Amino acid sequence: MVLDEDVAQWYGNSKKLKPVIYLYLGLFYLPKRYLTERFLSLAQAIEAFHRILYGGRYINEQEYKNGIYQSFLRAIESDSNVYNLTSEFKDSLKQRLSYLYEFSLRKRLKELIGLNKTCFSTGFLTKKELRDNFIATVVNIRNKLTHLNENTDIQSIIEYPELYRLYNHLEALLRCCIMKFLGVSEEVIKRRIEQILMRQ
Repeated sequence: MVLDEDVAQWYGNSKKLKPVIYLYLGLFYLPKRYLTERFLSLAQAIEAFHRILYGGRYINEQEYKNGIYQSFLRAIESDSNVYNLTSEFKDSLKQRLSYLYEFSLRKRLKELIGLNKTCFSTGFLTKKELRDNFIATVVNIRNKLTHLNENTDIQSIIEYPELYRLYNHLEALLRCCIMKFLGVSEEVIKRRIEQILMRQ
């Protein structure tokens, strides 16, 4: 049986987004997870969505690895005695520096919001100050939740109602990105987005 052209396109597109869709659907199949875990999954899904569809590199990977990264490596080795760098610390620096050519979460969020802001009728993404504050807060909270230690008190990082509001906005953005990519009309997307944002 020959598939309808639209269905075939949807299937092909959804297959491409498989990692993102798995992360997103996991929020519904495992609904009793902590809100912090759900937030981190959404941030990861959004980052993956942008990486899969748009790549997101400041410069070509080989250009980076053969150029400035080599300068970083030389600096690490030449300064290792001056700063008493252990081999473990040097390896950690090399690993972290090896991906600096890729866009940060901040840059990816900014691009995705720019591409999808017409789907949002509220001021959350259409006003620059609110948009910039949203991006900065998401990145800050994601970083803090990713690097917890024994002295971390989750409530001191962010209050639950504010985290829930951020979570809803992040989910609205991801849902918008996925639906737009799959060819859903903007009017339908707007209605779905409003339903998510009304949960606050």
